[in-house]
Amino acid sequence: MPPKIRGLEKQHLIVTEGRDDQIVVEGLAAREWASHVQVMHCQGRDNLENKIRAVAAEPGFRSLVSLGIVLDAEESAAATQTSIEAALKAAGLGSGTDQPRVRMHVVQRPDGKGMMEDICLASLSGRPVMECVDAYLRCCNERGQPDPANPSKARFQTWLSSQPLKRGQPYFLGSAIELGLLDVGHPAFDPLRAFVREVAEVPVGKTQ
Repeated sequence: MPPKIRGLEKQHLIVTEGRDDQIVVEGLAAREWASHVQVMHCQGRDNLENKIRAVAAEPGFRSLVSLGIVLDAEESAAATQTSIEAALKAAGLGSGTDQPRVRMHVVQRPDGKGMMEDICLASLSGRPVMECVDAYLRCCNERGQPDPANPSKARFQTWLSSQPLKRGQPYFLGSAIELGLLDVGHPAFDPLRAFVREVAEVPVGKTQ
C-alpha cells in the first residue's frame, strides 16, 4: 500500500530527493513564473519508487499534465538516471509517458557526479568569503583532521555557518534559499531552471 501523501493540488508536479532540494526547486519555480507547479520530496532517493506509487494512486493523478523527477547524481549521473527509470517503470510509468509527461533531471557537476550542494557552491564562486572557507578546511586538514566524508557538504556547511541566519533558523541548505543568501538567478542553476520551465511549460522568453 503506497504511503499517504499531501494531495495533488496542481497539474504540474516535481518530486525532489529531499526537503532542501524541494525548497531550491520551489525558489526557482517562483522566479520562473511557475507558481502552478507543485513540488514535493520523496524523503530520500531510496524512497522514490514508493513516492511515485503514492502519487499515481492519488485521485488527482488523472489530471496531472507533467511529472518531473529531480535526484542528485552522487557518484554517477548515468546510474542515477537508470535508478529513476527503474522506479518509474516499477510504478507503471516511463520517461516517454504522454499523460502525464514524465521528465527527469539529475543534479550534477560537469564530471557527471555531485549533488545540490555543488550547484550552490558554484553559485558562490568568486565571493571573497569562500577563500576563508577553504583556508579553514585546509587548516583543519593540516592539523590532522581527516578529510570530510563529503567534501561538498562540508564546504557548503562551513560557508553556511558563517551566515547571519535568523534566531532559531536551522543551518540547512533550504534556509539559505529561504533567506535569500543564495542567488537562484546565478548561471549555476541554469540547467535546473530549464528543467523547471520544461515541466511547467513556461515560454523561454518570459521572465519575472
